Amino acid sequence: HAHYWYPVCLSEEVTLTKPLGIHLLNEPLCLYRNAQGNVQCVLDKCPHRSAPLSLGTRTPQGTIECLYHGFQFGDKGQCVRI
Repeated sequence: HAHYWYPVCLSEEVTLTKPLGIHLLNEPLCLYRNAQGNVQCVLDKCPHRSAPLSLGTRTPQGTIECLYHGFQFGDKGQCVRI
């Protein structure tokens, strides 16, 4: 199984304030920075109601919060708060 890298945006486009929604190979993705400032990439869809995570907010703790019910996701898309 081969792994490939695809440039999807410039690093400075992924800020500490707002998630960034992109599409890669017809997949909706959401980029944001975690608490350490590292870029995270997750599917741009909350598993609860399928709301785009890119329309949510980045919390001061470095998680991404869904705008629908406030579920929070951490590194690698792991749900850390309901």
